[in-house]
Amino acid sequence: MMTYLDFDLLIEGSEEGYCARVLDSPAGQAATNFSLPFVEQGRRGLETLERESVEFFGQRLFEAVFDDQVQSCLRRSLDEADRQGAGLRIRLRLTDVPELASLPWEYLFDPVHNRFLVLSIETPLVRYLDLAEPIQPLAIKLPLRVLVMISSPSGYMPLDVEREWTTLCEALDELAERGLVVVERLEEASLMALQRQLRRGEYHIFHFIGHGSFDEASQDGVLILEDEQGQGRHASGHYLGTLLHDHRPLRLAFLNACEGARASQSNPFGGVAQSLVQQGIPAVVAMQFEIGDEAAITLVREFYTALAEGYPVDADLAEARKAVFALGDNVEWGTPVLYMRSPDGCVFDVEQVLPSSERVSEGLMALTELMQTPEVRAAVITFRTDFEAACEQIDVLGDYKHLHDLLHTMQFHCYHPIVQEATRFPDDDMALDNLMDYELTLQGIVSDLQEAAGWASFASLETSWIQDLDQSRQELHDAIEKLDTKQLKRAIWRMNRVLAIQPSQINTRLNAAARALRLPALVQALIYVRDNLARLDLDPEKVRQFEAGVEALTELDESLTALVQDHDGWQVVDLELRRIETAMRQDMMELEMSWPSLKAMMGPLYSDVADEWAKSLEADAIALNNAIAGGNPVKTRRCFWRYRRRAGDRFYRVDTDLKNLCEDLREIGEPLTTVLSMIG
Repeated sequence: MMTYLDFDLLIEGSEEGYCARVLDSPAGQAATNFSLPFVEQGRRGLETLERESVEFFGQRLFEAVFDDQVQSCLRRSLDEADRQGAGLRIRLRLTDVPELASLPWEYLFDPVHNRFLVLSIETPLVRYLDLAEPIQPLAIKLPLRVLVMISSPSGYMPLDVEREWTTLCEALDELAERGLVVVERLEEASLMALQRQLRRGEYHIFHFIGHGSFDEASQDGVLILEDEQGQGRHASGHYLGTLLHDHRPLRLAFLNACEGARASQSNPFGGVAQSLVQQGIPAVVAMQFEIGDEAAITLVREFYTALAEGYPVDADLAEARKAVFALGDNVEWGTPVLYMRSPDGCVFDVEQVLPSSERVSEGLMALTELMQTPEVRAAVITFRTDFEAACEQIDVLGDYKHLHDLLHTMQFHCYHPIVQEATRFPDDDMALDNLMDYELTLQGIVSDLQEAAGWASFASLETSWIQDLDQSRQELHDAIEKLDTKQLKRAIWRMNRVLAIQPSQINTRLNAAARALRLPALVQALIYVRDNLARLDLDPEKVRQFEAGVEALTELDESLTALVQDHDGWQVVDLELRRIETAMRQDMMELEMSWPSLKAMMGPLYSDVADEWAKSLEADAIALNNAIAGGNPVKTRRCFWRYRRRAGDRFYRVDTDLKNLCEDLREIGEPLTTVLSMIG
């Protein structure tokens, strides 16, 4: 991982306009006076940059600031960094000239090297705020925990909140599957809800999606949150920072809001991002312009990926900018701004742990080398049957989990959203657009299911329901083309019928494959082999790797047993919730009658769990119980949907964990096969 030298550049006022002063660098100090090369010295909009070319703009700004001695100092610093195999972090200090903070410095273009500084991990640029309170990296074990607030108050341009949430989850889905990131959403976009949630759990990152604004009178930036009535409430960086400051694990804020990075012309801390840094947040990423969906998704995914891998924050953002640039966009990579008070950009000290599957694979490959010794090979041959059964069942397990995942994806990324959009169809244009997107998603899922139906593992599986889903897709297409609500209802009914039956049946086969895996027998076989190594004169490093692999396989076995049991419980609950949900459309009495048994069914799944999701689910259960007892149908329906979504989110997490474990098990299939081939 790259290390960095610092190039501290202070911009201050002078008699000639401004002075660029290098306070510290690998090449020493330097200074030069300059004036801005623009007629307009205030804030420049994105539209202006598109008209005159960001490269031309960035070059003029670069040549004005990096002139004479300062340019020479930069060149020599870059040479020294290159000699040391390091990067050069440009720490831009604008505290003395807040009127320049609104300039898009992120577009600085170096004509000598023909590149934008921020598009190279070797020359990241940060807006550095030097404060007295020292910052130390927080030692953490993965996953990174992200608390998300999505705000769409009435009276402002509406956001498709569920779509925003789904988009963020999809952007981070791969990271979540790898166990690198856990994303949790605030149910309400209010300061009170934020304060309560920060008391309940530990979070490393605050991620905001919504509207921002700038109060010209107070010269301060605000985020638009929601009050109890869903109306907009302005929350300044000072108010937000006061809450976040006391949550010590929180080291980063990511603000996806227009004008989240806008600064005051007179107060260096007069902006949301700047104020959060002043309040103690080590690093804040904010947007100086609006950003499109594709660029935002790419930015978030690449930024959090690099962060989880232990990169400094400024290097994370450089990687994310390059990914946005690779989309073919020539502007939006410069939209994010990084304000930072961490001197080296390291806000987390991430402990990297080799995944269990890799340790098992490494251990099995070590075993193949140890089997060159006749005594070890003889011990392994004793358990040939266990190795053969494990190899065969790992493939079957993976195939059934793939089938199950396709249906699970359809449920959460097609069926549920389509049901929600159906309430606004056909009068709402946004609902129509969203349904067109969900049709494409459904088409892809049906195609994948049709391909999987031909696999050998599913030779005895009845697959006529896949044709039902294809018919549902056609009905959805016709509904969109003809604006036909009856066709839409038919499509929803058909999907619901499949989801009411097939996941449970496939889950039964999946669990049967997991139990048939004979993983405990394989673990015992390897333990027997391990215990017989001590008396032999073998390579100690290979023995250590093999022993670590046996330990990791034991962990996988224990995890599989627990996850299969947990998954069974949530599968039953999900089917019951779906049944109640369908019945409630005609009669609310169904929920009231089913609630006692539903509580008894769900209680064992979370009553003894101390995690925050369990506490939140318990709180939602109490709220729903009180709403039912109070006889308020509107409140009861609202509480049920919250309870339903919370339970669905948990089932999705358990399902994802099981999927990850199955993927881990598939990864050890190849080294297992290698061991088998050596047995003969």
